[in-house]
Amino acid sequence: DIVICRNATDSMTPSYLVAKYGAEAPFLKGCKIFITQNEVPLETTLHLLKRAHELGITTIFNSAPAPKKSEVQSVLAYAKYMTIF
Repeated sequence: DIVICRNATDSMTPSYLVAKYGAEAPFLKGCKIFITQNEVPLETTLHLLKRAHELGITTIFNSAPAPKKSEVQSVLAYAKYMTIF
């Protein structure tokens, strides 16, 4: 069976993550690589890319599903690598 829950990731916001885990995003500590994609809100992607970047973690942005050009521009400062499909 395949279960589809449209917009399920919309609730994964920076404020949700901070409330659940704290502002320091402790789940990133000890990571060497952080990869994220464009299936959660852009503000969440940016929030975690910035935090990973601050911690010196290698960051990768998987651009699927295809982002808008303005969205790509906003993540480039924090993503060391970007995948394009």
